[in-house]
Amino acid sequence: MIKEKFVLKVDGMMCEHCKAHVTDAIKSVDGVEEVKVDLKNKEATFIAPKEKLESAKKAIEEEGYKVL
Repeated sequence: MIKEKFVLKVDGMMCEHCKAHVTDAIKSVDGVEEVKVDLKNKEATFIAPKEKLESAKKAIEEEGYKVL
């Protein structure tokens, strides 16, 4: 499976607690690696197979944040 690097803009993160929620949500998706969430720039970066991108977005939104 070919993996790609994704960078998503995430709206609604305001603190370290929010950052942890988004990080855990992305990590919960099978096949995702190297999750990094940047609170200052409101970005989530990770490596995953392309077909897992929508699952990662859904996991973030289920935590109450918006993927832009």
